[in-house]
Amino acid sequence: MSRWCCSALVALLLGCSGADEAEQLAPLDTDKDHVPSELRVVLGSEPASLDPHKTNMAVESRTLMYLMQGLMELSPEGTVQGGAAEEWQVSDDGLTWRFKLRPGLQWSDGVSITAEDFVYSFRRALDPITASRSAEQLYDIVNAEEIQKGQLPVTELGVTAEDPIWIRFDLKRPNPYFDSVLVSTIAMPVPRHVVEAHGEAWVRPENWVSNGTYTLSRRIPGDRLELTSVRPNETYFDNVFFIPIIDPKVAYNRYRAGEVHAIPDLPRDIDLAEVEGDLREWTFAAYLLLGFNHTKAPFDDVNVRRALSLAIDQEFVARTIHKPPQIPAYGFVPKFVDPEAPNFPPRPENWTEEAKRLLAQAGFTESNPLELVLRYSTRELKSIPVGIMGAWQQIGVSTTLEGKEPAIHYSELRTADYDVALSGRLNPARSEQFIYEFAEDALNENLSRYRDPAVSDLWEKLQGEPDKDIREKVSREIQQILIDDVVAIPLYFRQGRGLVRPEIQGWVDNYYNVHPLKNLSWQE
Repeated sequence: MSRWCCSALVALLLGCSGADEAEQLAPLDTDKDHVPSELRVVLGSEPASLDPHKTNMAVESRTLMYLMQGLMELSPEGTVQGGAAEEWQVSDDGLTWRFKLRPGLQWSDGVSITAEDFVYSFRRALDPITASRSAEQLYDIVNAEEIQKGQLPVTELGVTAEDPIWIRFDLKRPNPYFDSVLVSTIAMPVPRHVVEAHGEAWVRPENWVSNGTYTLSRRIPGDRLELTSVRPNETYFDNVFFIPIIDPKVAYNRYRAGEVHAIPDLPRDIDLAEVEGDLREWTFAAYLLLGFNHTKAPFDDVNVRRALSLAIDQEFVARTIHKPPQIPAYGFVPKFVDPEAPNFPPRPENWTEEAKRLLAQAGFTESNPLELVLRYSTRELKSIPVGIMGAWQQIGVSTTLEGKEPAIHYSELRTADYDVALSGRLNPARSEQFIYEFAEDALNENLSRYRDPAVSDLWEKLQGEPDKDIREKVSREIQQILIDDVVAIPLYFRQGRGLVRPEIQGWVDNYYNVHPLKNLSWQE
């Protein structure tokens, strides 16, 4: 879920000067014989925060994965591998995980990293004072939920340093995917000595300290983030510039002008044949769905939700309205993740009459039409909400569109002050994560405020199951309930398309669109 922050506001928060904002990047040397020492990559939007325990957006996660290193990390292919940990062990009952740190780990300021740094970081991530919006990802750890809810002190967390290099996690229930959890930003370490010295200002470039291959050397809101290699003998590019550009057409023009090396998105009117040599395509473990506010009438009525769902043609939305085409979503989990995932039933031929009949049962007729506000992020194509508005007009629903900048949009959705809204989510490529936001304990992720005892019971069963195959079966049971209740309307799974200079080596397309900088190089 990408979001865009106003440059002036970010500048105020970060204490950046107007002089910095006015500076421009020097043009790239386009001489074919020139080998660059810097890499310029366009971000889809501006990261709102670079505190790993306070982020909740995809653009922030991707940025931090280049600056921070958790115990586990993503490989160039997008698989989970050891990061700060060189070795790990799991007990037979799945309730104890132990990780051994790699030798010689240091923060970017030269201070040694020990197991205690990770213990401190997990405690901070779950401390109610931190107010993390992703803390529930760690709820499998003993006492994590109680601590985050203020019921126990952070010292009771089931994370301990057995010695300077071994870290132990005690889980309250087995989770065979716990290593994947440790890839997320909420599980990244922060430098205690810097955080305690500077408070929230520790994320400013002048105070920044991290443990990744690159460190944050400068940030000019709305213009760029500058990363500098901490270990130049291990990296090809000495400097990496992340440039936030929300408009794909602007990014495309800068790419064609030779000003940047990679862009994450394409304008919808681009002929893909024209960019064939530079084109990169990947399937995202992400979706766009149309969510209902289940705490607000009449969207707490399944007849209303089903009527609105009948009017939506996912194939038309994904392949005709959206340019370039996406993958239509007929269920909550894509077939490339689980081939046996259940789908919504096909629309009946008389779907218009059926939708109107369901609305009439809820009290909405031609003389008393349903009126609603459809909220959407301006990061999404406006043609999507416009198309939805047109579809609902066919069944007599009056729709008002309200678009806001991504950061504001998602912040307001968390207050449940909306009727219906478009929302996106980037997920690990396993089925249970696609339905996680409808679990009762999903806290800030459960934007719909959906509640169902049967789903809660099944979710609890799934969370305590060590066998991956059984977890998959339980996940399908939950998905079927969500489909029967029409808790939301999945629209499409994202098909990513971007451009990367052919000379860049080591850029491997993967689910998460994450490309470890230390693996990239330049070759004519």
